[in-house]
Amino acid sequence: MTRSGTRSGRFALAMVAVLLLAGCKVLTVEENRRLKAAAGQGFDAVALVDHDWQSKIMPAVTQGAVPFGDLANAARAGQLNAFGAAHGHRPSDTSAYRFLVRGQGVVAGRDLADPAGGIDLRVDGVGDVRLEMGPVLIDTALRDALPLYPFNDMPDQMAFGAVASQLNLHALGQTRPVAAHLAPGSVVSFIGAVRAPQEPGDGWRVVPVRLAAGAAL
Repeated sequence: MTRSGTRSGRFALAMVAVLLLAGCKVLTVEENRRLKAAAGQGFDAVALVDHDWQSKIMPAVTQGAVPFGDLANAARAGQLNAFGAAHGHRPSDTSAYRFLVRGQGVVAGRDLADPAGGIDLRVDGVGDVRLEMGPVLIDTALRDALPLYPFNDMPDQMAFGAVASQLNLHALGQTRPVAAHLAPGSVVSFIGAVRAPQEPGDGWRVVPVRLAAGAAL
């Protein structure tokens, strides 16, 4: 190779390095470890959600929750997309919006013995609401209502599903003990994730993340 060719090759390599650096983000050691785990066989949804639950997930849920009545009003007015753009989140541009909501209702019935058990509420300004209490819970509303775990950050579909499962397990772990003491006629406050009903006659189904008897959350 000639001297001019060597210089050209070095210049090209230097430009590639500059372009790569321009698109890079400086990561903390913890962020780098988590990205490496997500990129390979070491992805651990349990560790990820355990790590993030108190520091990221619960603050995001509490701060992002909107009054349930506001969401119901938007749905009745046919304004879900506009409301979703301002207050919701969706896993892709073609998906329906999911929402974090807070509300209060009266227990109309409960069934915690069934694997897909739940609590039925009457919520003023909303109507009939089902709190999904599991222990079998396949709803992905909680994962999809949060901006924390986009699909493109996951190594594959299985990892994306595992994150949803772990989020649901954490949510049920802190709400089922409260639900066990609720009886018909009880007033209950909740914060949770929901997807608006897609068909006429469908009810609201909420994955509760916080649940309390009586006082508003």
